[in-house]
Amino acid sequence: MIKVLLQVDSENRPFALEVKGHSDIAPKGMDPICAAVSAIVQLIESAISRNSDKYMITKRTGLFKITGLAEKISLYDAGSQIEFLIRESIVFLKKLESEYPKQIKIQANRQRIEDRG
Repeated sequence: MIKVLLQVDSENRPFALEVKGHSDIAPKGMDPICAAVSAIVQLIESAISRNSDKYMITKRTGLFKITGLAEKISLYDAGSQIEFLIRESIVFLKKLESEYPKQIKIQANRQRIEDRG
């Protein structure tokens, strides 16, 4: 299962995003759900890394994580175009979740990703 963890502030604005796992609907490299999620994650990474130095991006096989460098800096603070991209990416990921609930799960919480035990 692909797990998408959103850390949100009191106004429900995301300040961290973590995507990990595999949908296991098809073998790696042939999985359409993983391909869709990977494309969204790569688009977010490209946009943010080219336009802002306020974020730390961690990426390795099966994991993508982006976090504001300052305490609770919103992912939306990177600029209006990136805010739009993040909002629409979350909408798309939620649509995938509704269509494939056994393959992708989105969770939003107000606890920092690093603090979860």
